[in-house]
Amino acid sequence: MLRMNKLPKPRLQMTMISMFVVVGSLGLIVFFALSLAKLGKLLGSVPEARVLLEQAQLGLLTELWIALALMVPVLVMVGMFVTFRVAGPLVALERYLTQLAEGEDPGECHFRRGDELRELSELATRVGDRMRELSQKATLTPIPIPELPIADREEELTP
Repeated sequence: MLRMNKLPKPRLQMTMISMFVVVGSLGLIVFFALSLAKLGKLLGSVPEARVLLEQAQLGLLTELWIALALMVPVLVMVGMFVTFRVAGPLVALERYLTQLAEGEDPGECHFRRGDELRELSELATRVGDRMRELSQKATLTPIPIPELPIADREEELTP
């Protein structure tokens, strides 16, 4: 099945991609903050190393910005790759369930090879099969309608 949209579930995907970027960036910032703290602890006790410490801190901050500038696009691409493996199946499942709810026969619920949530498509197919089976039984089995005594009803209606 070909992908119709660039982002099948834009809101979900943008949320997940943002989480990748935030968590990855925070990890990098924490790493650099710990490095700065350790460097300050090592060189802070030596009075002559103050200039060296300031230069090292400036260098580390510059490297942090460069690392973030390189890491954010990579995190966005990884996030998109991962979210397509989840959002695509959700769109297919939504389409399948919509067709089923509207009384159509969507056949089997299929996901692309490599997509996540394959067990969910198999379960949806089983549910759809069971619904079709129950629907066929309901149309084949006559529903008994109790007979009402007509004479009694006429007597009730006449004043």
